[in-house]
Amino acid sequence: MGLKDVVLRYVAVLLLGGLVLPAMVLAEEPVVKEGGRVLFLPFEAAAAGDYGYLSDPVKNMLAARLAVRAGVEPVESPEAAGLFDGQGRIIPLRLDALLGRYQADYLVVGSLVQTGERLDFQAMVLALSSAAAPQEFTAQAAGGAGVMAAIDQLAADMSARVFAPGRSVPLSSQEESKPVAVPVFQTPHPDRAMKQGVIAVQSSLEGVEGVVPGSLAMRSSNLLPVDIQAMDVGDLDGDGLEEIVVASHGRVLIFQERAGIFRQLSELSLPDGLRVHSLSMADIDGDTRAEIYVSATSDEAPASLILVWQDSRLGVQASRLAWYLRPMVISGEGPVLLGQEAGSDTLLVSGIYRLQLSGSQLHRGTQLSLPPGINLFDFILADVSGDGAAEIVAVDTNERLLVYSPAGQLLWTGGMDYSGSPRFLGLPPVTYQSRGDDIRADRDLIYVPVRLAAADFDGDGRMEILAARNQRLASKYMKRFRYYEGGHVVSLGWREGQMVELWRTNATGSQVVDLQQSKAPAAGQRIYVAQNVEKSLLASFVAGGGQSRLILFDLGRVAEPVKVPAK
Repeated sequence: MGLKDVVLRYVAVLLLGGLVLPAMVLAEEPVVKEGGRVLFLPFEAAAAGDYGYLSDPVKNMLAARLAVRAGVEPVESPEAAGLFDGQGRIIPLRLDALLGRYQADYLVVGSLVQTGERLDFQAMVLALSSAAAPQEFTAQAAGGAGVMAAIDQLAADMSARVFAPGRSVPLSSQEESKPVAVPVFQTPHPDRAMKQGVIAVQSSLEGVEGVVPGSLAMRSSNLLPVDIQAMDVGDLDGDGLEEIVVASHGRVLIFQERAGIFRQLSELSLPDGLRVHSLSMADIDGDTRAEIYVSATSDEAPASLILVWQDSRLGVQASRLAWYLRPMVISGEGPVLLGQEAGSDTLLVSGIYRLQLSGSQLHRGTQLSLPPGINLFDFILADVSGDGAAEIVAVDTNERLLVYSPAGQLLWTGGMDYSGSPRFLGLPPVTYQSRGDDIRADRDLIYVPVRLAAADFDGDGRMEILAARNQRLASKYMKRFRYYEGGHVVSLGWREGQMVELWRTNATGSQVVDLQQSKAPAAGQRIYVAQNVEKSLLASFVAGGGQSRLILFDLGRVAEPVKVPAK
C-alpha cells in the first residue's frame, strides 16, 4: 500500500465511520493557512532497508526546516510512534485521538524506500481545516550523503506549495548563514523534545553576559542495545575525520557518523569480569592516529587496555595494565598519558603520574601537581580566565564544581549536581555481600564522574566548560547507591570571578553517560553526547540489558555576545 493510499484510507475511514476531526471543517473551497500547527508523524520505514533508523531523524529535521523557513509550529506527542499497524498503515482511531488533543492544522506523513544505494522520500501534507486533497512530495538521495539535501528539497517544496506560498524560500545551501532560533516541539514529554535536538538557550543568572550558539543541528543514532559506560571521539585511521568509540563492561564498539548516519564499523569483546569506568582517545605516539585507552578493573585490581586501529580492525596493543589510565593535553607538553594506582588493600591511592609506554609495559614518570583529594577522573585543565595559564576545574564527591588556580588555590566552589554518575571502581557491594565480606560491602564507593570537556566556543581566549547535569534521585547521603532520572549538558564560562551557565541542552528522561567536544579542526563546533535510556529503579541494580543513544550537536555559528535573560 502506497503512502497516498495510507492517507486516503485514513480519511475515508474517518468519514464513513462518522468520525469528525475537531480541527476539520469540510469546505467546498480549499482553505490555505500559512504556517499553522503541524503534526509530524515518524516516516514509515518498512521498505527503508539500511536506512530504517532514519524514520524519526528525517521527521525531526524536516520539522525544524519548515519551522524556520515557513513559520510552522511543529507538534508531536509520545504516542506518535504507535500510530502505524504492522503493515505500515495509520490506525485511524489513534490518530483521531491525537489530533483532538493537539488541535493541529496540518498532518505530515512520509515514507522511506531504499532501492539499491538510492533512498526515495515520499511525503504528503493533509490540510485538516479543509477538504482539499492531500498534496504529494518526493525527493531522492543517492546514499546517506544526500539525505540532508533531500530533506531541504522537501521543505522547500512544502513551503512553496502549502505553508508559505509566494514567499521566497531558498534551500539551506543557498541561504545566508545567520543565527536563528531553532523551534521546540510543543510536547508534554521532554525526551521527545530532545529528539528534535534543540539546545535551549537560557542562563542561570539574571543579566549575565555570554555567547550562545547561533544555530544548531542535531543528529541522533537509533537505540543501541548496549549499556554504555564510557565514550570518546577521535581520528582512528588518520583521515582527518572522527570516529565514535563506546564501551560497556563487555565490549568496545566503533561508530562513524557521516551526514547524519551512524554506522558501526567494528566491535571487540572484552575479557569476562572486566568492568569499564572510563574510555579516552589520544594520539600519544604521534603517528596521526588516536589510540584508545580503556580504564577498567578486574575484581578490585586495575586491568586497563590500550587499543589501536590497524588493517581496518580494532586490536589490542597492551592489556591487564595495573594502572587506571587517562590521556590529557597539558600546556607545554602536548598529549600525555596519566595514571593512578591501586593499593594493596584499597582501590585507589593518592598521586597521579605521567606514564611512558614501552612495548606493553607502563613506566612511572613525574607526579602531576594537583590539590589534595582530586583523583584521575575528577578534573580537567583549562584556561577559563583567559590569562594564558590553565586553571584546574574539578568535581568533588558531592558533585560540586570547583575551580583552582594553576598553583592549587581554590578560587570558586559551585553548586551541586555536576557530572553525577553511577559508575564506580571495583565491584558492586552486593558481590561482596554474596561472598560474606561485610567490611568491603559497607565501605563507600569511589565514583567516576561524567567527563568535563573544554572548548573556546566564542574565540575570546577563555575556555568554556561542558558538564553533565543528571538529576539525582537518591539522597547524597547514600554513599553506596546513586540513581539518576534524566539529564542535560550545560556550558559554563568564567564571568566576574565565578562560573556561570551560558546555555544548556533540554532536559530529557535519559541520563548523560559521557560527553566530548570535537577534536578535528574540520568538524567545527560539535558536541558528542552518550545517553543511557531511562531504566526503572529495579533495573538499575542489574548490570546489562540497557539501551543507549549517541547524539551529535553541531553548534554552527556563534552569536555575538548578548544578555541572556533568566528563564
